[in-house]
Amino acid sequence: MARKSFKPDYNACIGNNKHENFGSIYESMVKSEQFKALSNPARMLYVLCRIQHKSSTGKACLHNHGEEFGVKYPDACFVFPAKQQLEYGLQRTNTHRYFNELIEKGFIEKYESNKDRKKINVYRFSSKWKDSS
Repeated sequence: MARKSFKPDYNACIGNNKHENFGSIYESMVKSEQFKALSNPARMLYVLCRIQHKSSTGKACLHNHGEEFGVKYPDACFVFPAKQQLEYGLQRTNTHRYFNELIEKGFIEKYESNKDRKKINVYRFSSKWKDSS
């Protein structure tokens, strides 16, 4: 008789939409002193950035942004427009501070600053936080 392999029930973890996105974060990162040093809102923002990075809206927004300027972005890049921030319940006035905290601590980096063009910034996930032990 064939042995049954364990398969987790992913449907138990999702809500009404069967195609919900998720962001993966490694345990080693969460246990690191650098991650623990982040403020709670910055940690939450990082988790939401991971989710937004894989979401269809996030990918479409980055693709449209890239096409507008004729740029092909690396896979680690993401955008987090104000509209999506509001959908996640974030206040736009505070997120700038927490993005700066994540950049300062080496979890993300600003790939493209579009302040002068009045467009959204493009960010990229970074592993520089590992070097600052």
